[in-house]
Amino acid sequence: TSVKSLKLVPLLRTIWECSVVVSHVYVLVCISSMDAMEGDKKGPETTLGKAGCIAMVVLMMIWHVGIAHQISNLAMIYTAQTWFFQGGMSAHQQSAPSVAYGYWIAFRYHLGTCIYAGLVILLISPIRLPLKILTGVMQSKQNNPVGLLLWVCFSCVEDCFYNNLEGLSSHSIYDTVLQA
Repeated sequence: TSVKSLKLVPLLRTIWECSVVVSHVYVLVCISSMDAMEGDKKGPETTLGKAGCIAMVVLMMIWHVGIAHQISNLAMIYTAQTWFFQGGMSAHQQSAPSVAYGYWIAFRYHLGTCIYAGLVILLISPIRLPLKILTGVMQSKQNNPVGLLLWVCFSCVEDCFYNNLEGLSSHSIYDTVLQA
């Protein structure tokens, strides 16, 4: 007993993320090919400048890819959770859940969570990675003199990481689905 529609999730995610990137690249090409506006016209290009418009489109592209990624994660997790709790591991399973229904649940009930997670997780990731490595070395302070020295110097960073940043990961969507 398995959920055959779960095999489509990587393909759907790839198609969705590629379409987001292609549409934003098209906007970037349009912005890059625009000539400077003449006269006193104050359009968005002259207010922000070409570089500002390009930077904004790139930021929005990264955010939209993150949103697509989080919605796909939520749909996949919801489908797997539904399958498991409907008896998917046993022979007494009802009908298999569909990923399409998982996407519906993501859009209907968790769209704000996915929008928030799409931005915050992508912005926090460059900060989390070095802190995760640093705290991992600091955890081995009993056997490692370098870890002990790092722990003495940066123990407040370890506390800050575990209290504030550790929960901001892609796994927080899992908790959202399981708690909802």
